[in-house]
Amino acid sequence: MKRFLKRMFLIAIVCALFLGAIFTIDNWATQYLSRMQATTPQPLLKAGAAVVINTDTGKIVFNKHENMPMYPASLTKLMTALLVAEKADWAQEVTVGEEVTFVGPKASVAGLCAGDRLTVEELVWAMLLPSGNDAAYALAAHVGRIVGGQDLSAKAAVERFVDLMNTRAQELGTHGTRFVNPDGFHHNYHVATAYDLALIAQAAYKNPKLAPIFAATEHCAQLQRAGSTISKTWHNTNLLLDETSPYYYEWADGLKTGTTPEAGYCLAVTASKGKQNLLVIILRSTEEGRYTDATSLLEYVFGG
Repeated sequence: MKRFLKRMFLIAIVCALFLGAIFTIDNWATQYLSRMQATTPQPLLKAGAAVVINTDTGKIVFNKHENMPMYPASLTKLMTALLVAEKADWAQEVTVGEEVTFVGPKASVAGLCAGDRLTVEELVWAMLLPSGNDAAYALAAHVGRIVGGQDLSAKAAVERFVDLMNTRAQELGTHGTRFVNPDGFHHNYHVATAYDLALIAQAAYKNPKLAPIFAATEHCAQLQRAGSTISKTWHNTNLLLDETSPYYYEWADGLKTGTTPEAGYCLAVTASKGKQNLLVIILRSTEEGRYTDATSLLEYVFGG
């Protein structure tokens, strides 16, 4: 019996030493990365505003004018996508209506026409990959009628959806955001802060319906038009995901671009490396700068 107890005591000591070594190494690694960030100069950004958050803890690990209201361009579609994922049946077929005529001039589109029939899921692909404003309006009208009634006009249904966008944004903890439309086309009163967009993007990224779409580089879809089946191939506008692009970043797995003359070049990007999962929001940068800003911030926080 004494020999057994002695053996158990020795095993307990070995386990304690082993666990202590693991915690010591993990703590050392955390302190090392913190010291590296403290001694490494912060990246010089072209962006007017930016924020980096740890998506596991919600902690801000970098910020620049993160609470300044700015034009979000198509990063607006992250809010639209989240609402659709929460309120619509992914498999339900939708007939595109007159709401596509609300799309602004020279806006990015997925090539949809009034009368086209496709599922909610395919519309979400059409909105997120090629950043189709036509798809955003079709989804807004669809969800607006789900909530407000099928007898709503296209205009009233979209307005109902925009109300939902603002309500949901406030529920997520935003304070400097006001949506006027579902696609992000420029409007003087359509604004959001980098931090608010991070809150919205984090919720959208964690939605299991949306995550695979954010990470995809292209998608082939079929829709019904005038009695015929039409094939469409949509490509993701986020060049960090494109292995053929000079901006490709191997740790990135999402999320969304946004561009208007007034908003500049914007980007929401998620990336995971080791045990770190990060989300970056870039607002009002340059065409090249939104990618170099994002990757330099990711490398800075990841510790190189």
